[in-house]
Amino acid sequence: MTTDPLQFRVLPFSLGGLATRHLIVDRTTYAPSILGSVYEAHLAAKSDSPYTRFNSLRSISELLTWARSAGVEIEVEFLSGSCLTSTQVGAFLEWLRTSILRCESSPLSVNARKHLNRTIYDARGLEAFCIRQYRASNLTVSESLVQLQGLINFQVALWADSTVKVRKKALAPDLLDKEIATIEAYLDPKVRCATVGPQIAARDYLIWRLTIEFGVRIGEVLALRIQDCPSRGKPYFQIVRIDERDSQFDPRHPYAPRPKTLSRELGFVLSNTRFPGLSLDYISQHRFKMIELRGRMIKKFNVGHDFLIVAQGGEPLSLSSTKRIAAEIRKHTGIDFHWHLARHAFFNRAMEGVRRARDRDDEIARRADLCFWGGWERESSLDIYTRRIRRDAMRQGLAIWQLGENTWGALN
Repeated sequence: MTTDPLQFRVLPFSLGGLATRHLIVDRTTYAPSILGSVYEAHLAAKSDSPYTRFNSLRSISELLTWARSAGVEIEVEFLSGSCLTSTQVGAFLEWLRTSILRCESSPLSVNARKHLNRTIYDARGLEAFCIRQYRASNLTVSESLVQLQGLINFQVALWADSTVKVRKKALAPDLLDKEIATIEAYLDPKVRCATVGPQIAARDYLIWRLTIEFGVRIGEVLALRIQDCPSRGKPYFQIVRIDERDSQFDPRHPYAPRPKTLSRELGFVLSNTRFPGLSLDYISQHRFKMIELRGRMIKKFNVGHDFLIVAQGGEPLSLSSTKRIAAEIRKHTGIDFHWHLARHAFFNRAMEGVRRARDRDDEIARRADLCFWGGWERESSLDIYTRRIRRDAMRQGLAIWQLGENTWGALN
């Protein structure tokens, strides 16, 4: 029995295994929302990320649920180019606070504020799209394009006025060096193969070293192909977005992991790196599936696809499987570990190099390099690491004069 208060839900589906699409359907009857389907097609033409579309449609499901409970024929209204009144916008946001965010009078938490702002952003995007799509095609003599744009601007401002400030600035979490050493020792294939077997031990250690040594996302690891790996003559990994692949087929659809960052090539950082030997050994010795041949079980290294990381059956490893591996690490090490924490640990240390820059120009260049390495479009993505470094530095005390003097003669 579901506890989800929404009367609509977002369902993913796949078209021939090549693309992930979504439907907004009634939770009881599974009847699709026409408004939701029209807007999903618009989002699919704009965005390569199914996760971005899913989150946007989840917000629209909240709007549709409110409209049904309030008796607002929102599908008819929006598909004719009409828009919500200021009273209706206020009623929707009040319903969102009380029914979804469970907050009637006390201040909203940081996560609740983010949820509210995201819903406002998505709802106003849907409304503006419908005004342009349906009202613009049926302009009356008395309504000009300038007036129409004025209406859109007014509605956008109406929604924007309802957003709330999110004051808390996030800091990147981190792993202590001793915690990294503990995980490294636990995942060491020489030790762990006795309990899980050499194939799983080698695979999980490879995933760990990719995330901690290069700071890549777990989705990027699972999307790696054999041809993306370093070789003796190519000392770098290639991170490739799915829309830049020659072949976009992934048998894990509609839940296939997708690199959400920019494509890039990453060389070796550490002098004690385990690459390229680690990936080459995995490909040549542990990337296989067992098949029966003439009554005997043998290893088959041609598993039918070119994804690097595979499950025991030879299929590409799923994201849910990596979550189970992380849970196992937590259980046996006592460290509150998840895969993205390894990425944070990498960039927390990489940002130390920015702090030690010789001058402003050197700092700018180093930040730009790290932004490219992480696959981010904007350098503001590094701010969570900058804030952590500054907080840790302040815990050591502030050298007020920045001249090495830590005494103040005027004070006893």
